[in-house]
Amino acid sequence: MKPADLLHSLLQKKWLSHNSLRDGLIACFTLALCDYTRGQSLADLMPGDGDLPENPDDEAVYSLVLERMREVFRSLGIDEEYPDRSQLQAVREAVEERLGFERLKEKLPELVAQYQQRSDLLFSKSDA
Repeated sequence: MKPADLLHSLLQKKWLSHNSLRDGLIACFTLALCDYTRGQSLADLMPGDGDLPENPDDEAVYSLVLERMREVFRSLGIDEEYPDRSQLQAVREAVEERLGFERLKEKLPELVAQYQQRSDLLFSKSDA
């Protein structure tokens, strides 16, 4: 399922499991970066990261987001299959940092605001 379709489906639900929340966050990150890469290079957001594709398609962006999330889960010692809400909040913050969302906020604040709104809505549909 495409990230936009997945996110739309999840946002229609009244309640989300933690795994659905995790999947929704992946979709949120992917959509924000896909929108950004339509005219920019990911290297502008994540300088010094030699693993970035030159002109990534949506699939490459999704793979990058998934890889960074897995790195964060491992570095924080969180089981990615069964995270709780507070762990997902910590993961979200760490992934934002790894994906250069501070730089993205400087360049396209409206894109980050949209990402933030979507991800906050996902969190509001998950239990504490």
